[in-house]
Amino acid sequence: MTPPLTIIAIAIGLSINAQEKKLNDLSDALVEGTSLYVGNDPSSTTDSATSNIALGKTALKSITTGDKNTAIGDDALSLNNTGSSNTASGYQTLYNNSSGNDNTASGCMALSQNTSGEMNTATGYQALLNNTLGDKNTAY
Repeated sequence: MTPPLTIIAIAIGLSINAQEKKLNDLSDALVEGTSLYVGNDPSSTTDSATSNIALGKTALKSITTGDKNTAIGDDALSLNNTGSSNTASGYQTLYNNSSGNDNTASGCMALSQNTSGEMNTATGYQALLNNTLGDKNTAY
């Protein structure tokens, strides 16, 4: 006989809460609402940012209200304040992005100079490196 689903759900919830507490005890990790930051603790800047994932030294370090961002790699989306729905994977990808939305960058320094450009896709080493304001560009 299998245990009732509610008991399993409660046990899983308790396990997640215990892991959250352990992560928050680290000096360079933060679980805040629906966001997870590992490699830095941006709690001094986050206002109401939700559903963000950051993994890497200074990844999403300047986040204030931007939502649904994923930053993996040192300095990925580092200066992002209000930009939402961005995905950055690699060293300094979307580094200067502050308010641009819906961008995807993968590869060392891809879309690194972007500040407010939107709906761009850059794949590969320095792809769309110098794009700052342009929208709807694709490069690989």
